[in-house]
Amino acid sequence: MGVYMDLATIRKIASFTFWYIIWTNLWYLVVIPDFYQKWNLLALLILSTAIGFFDHIFRPIKEEKVIIDKYLGILLLLFIGNPFLGILSFYENQLFVSKIAPLWDNFLIHTLGLFFVAVGGIITVTGRYQLGKYATGMICIQEEHKLITRGIFKYVRHPIYSGGVISAIGIQLCFATLVMLLIYPCLVFYVVNIRLIHEEDLLIQRFGDQYRVYQQKSKKLLPFLY
Repeated sequence: MGVYMDLATIRKIASFTFWYIIWTNLWYLVVIPDFYQKWNLLALLILSTAIGFFDHIFRPIKEEKVIIDKYLGILLLLFIGNPFLGILSFYENQLFVSKIAPLWDNFLIHTLGLFFVAVGGIITVTGRYQLGKYATGMICIQEEHKLITRGIFKYVRHPIYSGGVISAIGIQLCFATLVMLLIYPCLVFYVVNIRLIHEEDLLIQRFGDQYRVYQQKSKKLLPFLY
């Protein structure tokens, strides 16, 4: 068990270091070095890195082969493409928003964006922690799978995804975009919502009426709204 824990920790550290520190910053340093001169974007980077760190801590490591469905694949592509989306957002702000709507790029919008990212991150990490060993990111039913309805799951059935959608809005507010503010959160919401149709079908097959009752008492994705 000790060896397994050591290997799992090494994998988590390696994954976090590459994706959140090396991968993102490499692209930003090469393509948009001015990114680091803006307090709002630097704060966004630090906050996102902190959220990613805690998310990695609570994410279980599965030793068996990972099966990637097409919707998980799209979400992974969005995650891998985060630096490129950031670059697009940066240039939209610099070349488009700054000319047609300069007042949009202000302290209040930036702060609101950071607030959304923080709230989304807290929801995601809390969901990951409370889901425990079941928070693998794959659509599957594990042995002795239990339905979690306590804590944050009392209010929303899929908080890990909820946090992602809320954070997507916050990220674009931090960049003070207009076009990407419409496109990116809607894309994340659409892909997640479609994937959850299949995930909830599987949960109904496993838990039956217990899950149907849970559906009636909670929201699917957005707390208190949807």
